[in-house]
Amino acid sequence: MRLYEFAGPDPMVTKLVAVSDQLKTDLENGGADPNMSLPDFLQYLKKFDILVVYRDWETDRKSTRLNSSHR
Repeated sequence: MRLYEFAGPDPMVTKLVAVSDQLKTDLENGGADPNMSLPDFLQYLKKFDILVVYRDWETDRKSTRLNSSHR
């Protein structure tokens, strides 16, 4: 899919797709560590104005809907 195919009412979706593509490129070119820590990954996202509050992420991760035993 092309980036423009994700364009819609929520610009965050478009931004996330673009950042995902950039991360893939950075990993392929050695510009990003494939074993980066969570704080480093969150900092990477922050460079692209995507702010994730670790406390919120941790809460979601522990929730029942994201628990791997329920998949």
